[in-house]
Parts: sequence; C-alpha cells; structure tokens
Amino acid sequence: GELSKTLTPAKSPELEELKSEVETLRQLRAAPKKKHGWISDGLGSVRRILEDATGNLAAEGIKAAPYVDQITRILGLR
Repeated sequence: GELSKTLTPAKSPELEELKSEVETLRQLRAAPKKKHGWISDGLGSVRRILEDATGNLAAEGIKAAPYVDQITRILGLR
C-alpha cells in the first residue's frame, strides 16, 4: 500500500511498468494456487526496474533494496 501511494503520482514509462509489476505480484499472491516461479520472476523484474531507476536517481539518494524488501515482505516471501 505504501509503495502504491508513492508510485501513484508518478508518470514515467519505468514507473508505469513498476506499478504494473506490483499489481501483477499482488494478483499472483492472492491466487489460490501459488506460482512461485512467476512471483520470483516478477520480483526480479521489480528489482531490475528499480535498479535502472536508481542509476538515474542515485544523486537523490533513492535506493532499490528497501522497496524490493518491502514487496517481498508484503508477498510473505520473507
């Protein structure tokens, strides 16, 4: 929820892709039969998107790891 609120006002292709991945992960997490491989792939995509974005935003102090960890906890994978 907190990550979604942070991303809501953002308008860039990368953040739109990130929002889409987060929503996909939510749906996968809610599915009756868990697709752990799909979840793992989705988390990898989230990490890639955030790492790409942080490369451009490093000067502003934005780091990918806390968001990936937060998503992982939300999904109950840690």
